[in-house]
Amino acid sequence: MTTAITPPFVAHLDIRHLYGNSESASAEVTLAPHHLNRSGSAHGGLVATLLDTTLSRAALLACESQGRVVTVEMSASFINPGLGTLRCWAWPTRRIESWVFLEGEVCDESGLLVARGSASFKHRLMPSDKGTAMRQAGC
Repeated sequence: MTTAITPPFVAHLDIRHLYGNSESASAEVTLAPHHLNRSGSAHGGLVATLLDTTLSRAALLACESQGRVVTVEMSASFINPGLGTLRCWAWPTRRIESWVFLEGEVCDESGLLVARGSASFKHRLMPSDKGTAMRQAGC
């Protein structure tokens, strides 16, 4: 897996990336008191962030870790309360030009489905990547 820099917000939430390649990525978070809603289960914002960060890692890896990906749209369905350690898996479903479309699921440690999501990402090459790509293409 590539060693991408973890965004400060993701690190603050203690989300850990576990695995990733061009076909999927996974991450997890072990719930602490500051992650909970008033009902004592995972806050929906945490679950959405876990989905978004795992989906974005999978999108970047689908683009061979070159450049950056930007979340354009994300949808989440919250199915069951999240308790304990939550793990997210994400996988690309389609790539068209500079767009990557993905799906993902969040489950608790017993395997209970907590949430499901989908997202669209725009892939953008960084200036140094563009020069490399142009040189490789003979431009």
